[in-house]
Amino acid sequence: MLFNSLIFIFVFLPATLGGFYLAGRRRGGKLAIALLAAASLIFYGYCYPPNLALLVVSILVNFYLGKIVRREMPDSKRKAAAFFGVLMNLGLLGYFKYFNFFMDNVSWLQGQSYSAVAIFLPLGISFYTFQQIAYLVDCYKRKTNSESLAEYALFVSFFPQLIAGPIVLHEKVRSQYMRADFGKFNIRLFTAGLVVFALGLGKKVLIADQLALASTPVFSLAQAGETVQFFESWGGALAYTYQLYFDFSGYSDMAIGLALMFGIVLPINFNSPYKSTSIIEFWRRWHITFSTFLRDYLYIPLGGNRKGGGRSAVNLLIVMFLGGLWHGAAWTFVLWGLLHGFFLVINHFYRQINSGILKIFSFPPLAYCLTLLCIVLGWVLFRAESFDAAFLMFGAMAGENSIVVPSEIFRFIPEVLQFDFIASENEEAGLYWSGHLTWDAFIMIIVAAGVTIFMPSTTDLFKKLTDGDEGKSAFSIGPVLALISGAVFIVSILMIYSNAASEFLYFQF
Repeated sequence: MLFNSLIFIFVFLPATLGGFYLAGRRRGGKLAIALLAAASLIFYGYCYPPNLALLVVSILVNFYLGKIVRREMPDSKRKAAAFFGVLMNLGLLGYFKYFNFFMDNVSWLQGQSYSAVAIFLPLGISFYTFQQIAYLVDCYKRKTNSESLAEYALFVSFFPQLIAGPIVLHEKVRSQYMRADFGKFNIRLFTAGLVVFALGLGKKVLIADQLALASTPVFSLAQAGETVQFFESWGGALAYTYQLYFDFSGYSDMAIGLALMFGIVLPINFNSPYKSTSIIEFWRRWHITFSTFLRDYLYIPLGGNRKGGGRSAVNLLIVMFLGGLWHGAAWTFVLWGLLHGFFLVINHFYRQINSGILKIFSFPPLAYCLTLLCIVLGWVLFRAESFDAAFLMFGAMAGENSIVVPSEIFRFIPEVLQFDFIASENEEAGLYWSGHLTWDAFIMIIVAAGVTIFMPSTTDLFKKLTDGDEGKSAFSIGPVLALISGAVFIVSILMIYSNAASEFLYFQF
């Protein structure tokens, strides 16, 4: 069931909200927790019931392992139990996500061919595996504990963030479930949730899905080994850059908005990452909960930056290698992770030697352009289905196939500047400067870029809407914001009605 489907918006969500608040009013928070956990499991099993069995078993095993890890017994036994739990979770993830990838590479090294085993990748397994690993580690450190199976099941399976995050820590949400008023209707959080959900839905349906019409054909051409033009390759790469952001950010906004409707505040996952002027800043703004998990549960345990610059660089490369592999069982993801690890190492090194003429790279406009260039090049690897397709795209972006310009513009280029790698569009040969793209694709890209740079972020709005929970004055939803979010919601619903709902990109991870 997709957040951007009519059955979810007009059937599942109203029924779940009604049952949740009725249970909370009549029986209190415990029944509300149980009902919401049951609804989340129904949501997960809706499309493919066998997935549900795996999730339920995973919840039961980790819940009781957490109890064992917290027992009063020798630390060595507690550590062994936690270690077993982490290995079990990683083994489960490894089998479903990486078994065929591993066997294919082993067979290649042996000079043999491998026929992939039919393994259906359970939705959200990467996300709920990480959450439960963090839970076991925190249980070992005695930072958290779950006394109720229903509460733990809700922590793992809560449907707004089950399939694609944000990744949440148990203690952060447990404190909310345990509130005396949990299950009681909060008009301010509910309306804030409606606004954030509507804006997230608009990101997905009105922006991301439209950019997919420009990015998908270009990468499909590259995968087929076809010639891709210079502007076409850049158009496809930039379209995917913004498609991925609005798709995943849209999902995260919708998840946060849905959670607010139930009175639960989830962590922020994006904070205008395409406004970054360094790769370090980008990773502090992009997929924040994932970056935080890697930092707290991998980078710091490896030693972080406490053992010198050389060890810190190695730790960064290890973390980003595993981060790339987490995203998918393909060498393109691994190389993408290593590339970002390399960028981070350079960025940290630059901060240490930033002096003299090198300070020019700290000039904000230049720093922004260099950061965005690194991000775009990385997304080409991330999106390409093979190295051949990725390198074909890189070649086209570097002008390998000549830079074809519109004939109307070419004739105004001075002869002294008409280099061999610049060619005029030739309609008779079917050679168009934009390749298979049309003008509207580039207009969409420019609009999307403008939104990421100049428009206020949903994160800022979310913070203002939820400030009242911390004793500050709550930001009220005025008529302008209500009209904008309402209009976005209506137009999005009309788009969904006229077109089949599309999956979110991060469902495949």
